[in-house]
Amino acid sequence: MEVPSFEPAYAFVVEQVVKVFGALRDLRVVELGAGRGDISFLLAKAGARVTLVDSSETALRQARMIFEEAGVMADFLLADLFETELSIPFDVAMSFGLVEHFIGQERRRLFEMHRAGRIAFIAVPNALCIPYRLWKATKEATNSWPYGREVPFMENELRRDMQTWFGNVRVFTTPLSFNLIRKLGIGAQFRLPLDSKFGYQLVGCGTS
Repeated sequence: MEVPSFEPAYAFVVEQVVKVFGALRDLRVVELGAGRGDISFLLAKAGARVTLVDSSETALRQARMIFEEAGVMADFLLADLFETELSIPFDVAMSFGLVEHFIGQERRRLFEMHRAGRIAFIAVPNALCIPYRLWKATKEATNSWPYGREVPFMENELRRDMQTWFGNVRVFTTPLSFNLIRKLGIGAQFRLPLDSKFGYQLVGCGTS
């Protein structure tokens, strides 16, 4: 599975989780709109008990294949998030690339669903990431954008929305250089000016 060991979003998740719980082993984690579940995979490898929830049978099939090939255990739940009540209490509830695809009441509902965990992580695209905005605009102009509605967030917007539902809110930005390292094969020590401000991904963290 191609998730670099220096994945900064994963490092941020681990740092915050360890502050609250002391360790990853046996933590109950749910990832909403999980797709192939990159971060869940890394947490499960570290001993967490992970549940991946997605409405796409194809995405969960791909995730299951990745986990099984690596001998990593997880639960996989095919469900419409807007028709699902998470009855099991979780230590961690998280999503990476989910809420930006929704607006209005549906977006608010997704934020609320993360209260299923004692600590929540919500990752969204950064509206200040210029390479991302140019790529998205180009794809949309040529009718080749594959992801439907996708509304990136400003950092203060994500912070405000999280503070509606959570306490002790922090927002981390995946450095732009990380995306260049991964896509272009540049050395891992490469850094850009204002690296964090213009990074692709914002990761909000808060406690229920």
